[in-house]
Amino acid sequence: MPSVSARYGAPTIRQPTFALDAPLAGRWHGGDAFRTHLFNALSMMFPLGEASFIDSVREFLPRLEQPSPLRAQVLAFIGQEGAHSRIHARYNARLAQLGFVNRLERWRRWRIDWGRRHLRPLDRLAVTIACEHYAAVLGAATLANPAVLAGADRELALLWGWHAVEETEHKAVAFDVYRACGGGYLRRVLWFFYATALFNFDTTVQVEAMIRRDPTRPRRRDLLRSAWRFYFGPPRMAATLLRGFLAYLRPGFHPWQHDNRAAVQAWLAANGGRIDNKGGAQ
Repeated sequence: MPSVSARYGAPTIRQPTFALDAPLAGRWHGGDAFRTHLFNALSMMFPLGEASFIDSVREFLPRLEQPSPLRAQVLAFIGQEGAHSRIHARYNARLAQLGFVNRLERWRRWRIDWGRRHLRPLDRLAVTIACEHYAAVLGAATLANPAVLAGADRELALLWGWHAVEETEHKAVAFDVYRACGGGYLRRVLWFFYATALFNFDTTVQVEAMIRRDPTRPRRRDLLRSAWRFYFGPPRMAATLLRGFLAYLRPGFHPWQHDNRAAVQAWLAANGGRIDNKGGAQ
């Protein structure tokens, strides 16, 4: 039986190259320190996280029929996530040139290694689908609401838009593998609470670490104002994240219940000419 993801189209494996060699502007997101450091902090989480997502899904490949639509989806998922990991590693190298340190990298590496040793494969996959859900929620908000990247550096706005497109394209692949391999509701929800706690902790700690190293010394009052506008004014990310959290708790939840393919196609129509699927941004 085809996976739900297969009915919504196969993810496209792209190998874009972005202009990430020039020095990175300290406040590339419209001069806003909070938004700049929030996106930078997310980027620092991606290379290790996405490599672990690939590992957790790949472990189930032998249990999938060959050939099968779901197996093809998994291979496309691996290709997309591999590109994300590589490109964000380059992005993070630029941040390191500015003196920003990935404060949580060793902690996250230890956590992933501990999970490989002590958690069952289906539990690791449940963590992956929880993280993929948050990536999909953030990606959907980025594609639907221009306020998310308003004023951002053009090249980095392109990078984040591309990432949002691909997180949308493969948002249900790991979820479908989880269900096909016997994953149930209780396990899914319990690991979702775990992933939610770690996502909030990691993001908060990393943003704070980057703010402390910011040579422009942004005022705490200005940072709090900016955070309030981001979460409670346009683009209202607090409401977006809350809706995503509550949706995941439904017993009958599936990522494609939010069908936002139109937003993907709109972004690709506007920006796809700069993304060459065979190898680069033009």
